[in-house]
Amino acid sequence: MFCNPGLLSNIQDAKLTLILYCDARKAIVSKKGVLKGYGMVWYHPEGIVTVLSFHNVQKKHKVTYDSSQGTGIVVHKADTLTYTPACT
Repeated sequence: MFCNPGLLSNIQDAKLTLILYCDARKAIVSKKGVLKGYGMVWYHPEGIVTVLSFHNVQKKHKVTYDSSQGTGIVVHKADTLTYTPACT
């Protein structure tokens, strides 16, 4: 699930909808986009976070977490390090 359209390409209406239940409310997500190097992901512009499946990401990339650095989860890619950005 992504809330930042700047990280995605080819954002479009999805054939199916995702109903996501959380503490705050029920969110109905009806769009998808392509995340380079990952594939198709859900896009929810009213969301407040970007979420990837840890299981799926670690299939392709090394993933580390260092709480002493304050960076959270780091995805090590061949071309760069990627930090999961918060939505603003």
